Amino acid sequence: MESALVIAWIVYVIKFTFFYQEAYFYVDKRLSLLYKLLSFMNGNWSTLYIYLITSFLLIVMTFFLATAIYSVKQVSAGKGSIHWILLSLSGLGCLVSGINILWPIYLILLILAGSVVFITYTIVMTELKEEESGWEEDNIEIEGPFETIEKAQAVVNNHLSKQRKDSSAILGAELYLEEDDQYYVEIYVKKNS
Repeated sequence: MESALVIAWIVYVIKFTFFYQEAYFYVDKRLSLLYKLLSFMNGNWSTLYIYLITSFLLIVMTFFLATAIYSVKQVSAGKGSIHWILLSLSGLGCLVSGINILWPIYLILLILAGSVVFITYTIVMTELKEEESGWEEDNIEIEGPFETIEKAQAVVNNHLSKQRKDSSAILGAELYLEEDDQYYVEIYVKKNS
């Protein structure tokens, strides 16, 4: 994956460099940065649009790959260095493509790509943590009132015996006495720890 990304960056940088040199030749060098940028984009918008979309996709893939390599940490000791070298070459391609008159646009693309990757990473990690933590405590039902604690305890024992038959859920129960001197039983799903 890293090799394919490095090859894509090399092809992109070479093609973009030829396009940039040809298009920049016709830009008046005495203009300010904003006017140079507008002049450059004016005559080359359709081709430049394709290059900007391609660079955005490559930047996003580079960030995703860096995040995956960093967060998963399933890289063996011998192969880890080659992954980081290839990823560094991709980062270098990203940097080289942004060193020109279009650097403000590339800066915006970097920020957008970083935001996309960060949001995706945050959502995925949150979902993984929820899956690892198991079930959330969730009330199933409240039964009662019971006049004696023995009757309430019998209901608890009945629910827990059903739970042993169905091992897909871990049930918990809590007995409590209300103000009306009646006992209640709260049955809930416990966190799987």
